[in-house]
Order: sequence, then C-alpha cells, then structure tokens
Amino acid sequence: MFYLGIDVALNTHRLVMLDDNGERVSNGISFQNNTADFEKVLNKLKELSINPDNSIAGLEATGNNWENLYCFLTSNRFKTIVLNPHQTNKFREALRKKAKTDDIDAFVIAGLLRSNEFASSYVPEDKIQTLRELVKLRYEFIKDHKNYQRQVLALLNIIFPEYKQTALKNPFAISSTAIFK
Repeated sequence: MFYLGIDVALNTHRLVMLDDNGERVSNGISFQNNTADFEKVLNKLKELSINPDNSIAGLEATGNNWENLYCFLTSNRFKTIVLNPHQTNKFREALRKKAKTDDIDAFVIAGLLRSNEFASSYVPEDKIQTLRELVKLRYEFIKDHKNYQRQVLALLNIIFPEYKQTALKNPFAISSTAIFK
C-alpha cells in the first residue's frame, strides 16, 4: 500500500508518498492547482506503479483549495481522505515535528494515513455541495439587502425626515417609491 500525503495550498500543492514501511517512495512532488499539473502527477504515479488499487490519498480541508484536487483524484478512482487540519496538527505534535514546511506537512499527512488513526471528514456529493453554496449565497444576498435597506432608511431620515408622519408605512413599498421618483 502507498500513502499519498498532499499539502494543499492556494497555488502550489506538495505530494509526499510513503510505502508500507514509512519510507519515501521518491522525492516529493510540487504541482500547481490546475488540471494540467494534476495530470502530470497522475502520470508520475503511474511511472511509480502507484494506482487507485494500491494507494490511499489524504489532504487537509483548508478553505476550498482542496476541492478541485479532491474531485480530480476521486474521478480517477483514488480513495481520497479529507482530513481535519486540527487532527493533522495533533499528529505532527506527536511526531515532534516542530518545523512547518510544505514537505513536512505532506509527510505528516501520509504518516497519518499510514497509521490508520485518522477520522475522515464528510464530503457531500456534488448536488448537495452546490445546494449548500446556493443557500450560503442567498443568505449573503439577504444580509446585503438588509444592510442596504438600513442605509436607505438612514439617508431617508436625513433627506426627508417628515416621511414618518405620512400615511405611508413602508418606504420600500411601490407607493412610497413612486412618491420618491
């Protein structure tokens, strides 16, 4: 079994591969966060006889930087584990790895996979993830809408303080906006 530890970053990821004995299979690989580089890594893994049947990949859930790589690996049948950064940090402390470099982070992730003492994070399927993102976006729009309304009301109090004495109750109603025009 091969253990693929991937330190995920905004632009450049780092991959370290360990065998069953915890030995590095080759030098670590740095690659960009794009499909062309993902393909290059896949070809390098094939050269090393590492395939979905004899390996497990792990990466930390940092922001949303991991999502494209995760989708690429799973679509190529690699068992891919998303790890909580807190969990990998505790494992690093247990290994007494004080320095924090991309290579050490990837090594720690591969070591955690090898130890089999990890808890994988839940990764929803694409439809669920899309719905979550849409709900978050709707929430942001509602929040922005309310902020804009507060700003308009503040300006209305300055420009037209008599509005409160009118029969109109809602300054955002059609009748009110018709008067403002």
